[in-house]
Amino acid sequence: NAGLLAVSAPGADKIELVSPKKDIYGKQAILATGYSEDWQITVPAGDYTVKVTKKDGSEATAPAKLTAGERTEVSVP
Repeated sequence: NAGLLAVSAPGADKIELVSPKKDIYGKQAILATGYSEDWQITVPAGDYTVKVTKKDGSEATAPAKLTAGERTEVSVP
């Protein structure tokens, strides 16, 4: 029941995979973190948010919907 998430984020310093839903305190749970511009991770199928922190300090996000047994590619400019 897992899929492969491949993230491409030019200029990224940190890539985080976060829960799309906020908890009771308004925070999104960080599920995994990578420290490069290209990152791959296998995670259970479902909806996620990819959060990228760039080297210049700016941030960007993108949704990711993973399907079991498939590769999902997300590009965060």
